[in-house]
Amino acid sequence: MKKMKIDEERYATIEEIFEHKGFKCIIVFNEIKPPKKLKFIISKWRCGYVGVTKKHPLYKKDYSRFEDYIFAHGGLTFSDFGSGKALPKDNLWWIGFDCQHYRDTIKNWTFERVKKEVEELAEQLTIKNLILNRLK
Repeated sequence: MKKMKIDEERYATIEEIFEHKGFKCIIVFNEIKPPKKLKFIISKWRCGYVGVTKKHPLYKKDYSRFEDYIFAHGGLTFSDFGSGKALPKDNLWWIGFDCQHYRDTIKNWTFERVKKEVEELAEQLTIKNLILNRLK
């Protein structure tokens, strides 16, 4: 996949776009590079996102309104439209999480592990599961 420049120091690569439980899902690999005089990458991490349509009850809702019953690694950290850089600029409302918390590393948050977490997030976002979780 193509590496996209997000800003002066951050780059993002879409590692995979897939569908799960009827939702479009994306895994993004991020890296921050230091000033040019330094020759190593400071930080690498992955993020996972699930896109919901206008018909979904969480469309255009800030994640802080539902983070008590929708769970992901480290908690939800994103809900917004894509900018066309790391996430596509489309009509989907993206809900996501990152793997850049204390003690997270690219080695312990592998592509496969992040994909499983994205799939679990998508399963929680099904209408059936939203209703069941709200009734508890």
